Amino acid sequence: MKAGDIVAVDDRSWSVSVINGSLEHVDGNSLSARCFRVLGTGGEYPTRDHDDRAIKRNDTMLIDENDSGHVLFTRQAFCRVVTPSPSAPRDTVDLTIPPGVTTVKLHFER
Repeated sequence: MKAGDIVAVDDRSWSVSVINGSLEHVDGNSLSARCFRVLGTGGEYPTRDHDDRAIKRNDTMLIDENDSGHVLFTRQAFCRVVTPSPSAPRDTVDLTIPPGVTTVKLHFER
């Protein structure tokens, strides 16, 4: 899973949402039909368990695909990639286009 992927969240344990600027614990039923875009992985984001007694760290930040006011912090292990983000070429390529050329076709091997 990487930034830009579209994911579904299969387990909402310990998830915390920022909804229009307010940090809230959102139940699983309200998240089940949503798709999220991955903003970041490997972080240390806010977390709560179901009864708010234990604090555990989430490692993934997502944003709702249809509601930019809803950011979700969860764990990467709870996410399932629905649509992978297109991969960018791994290396940088310098390209010089001579004067008069009107069409350039690029092909990158993976």
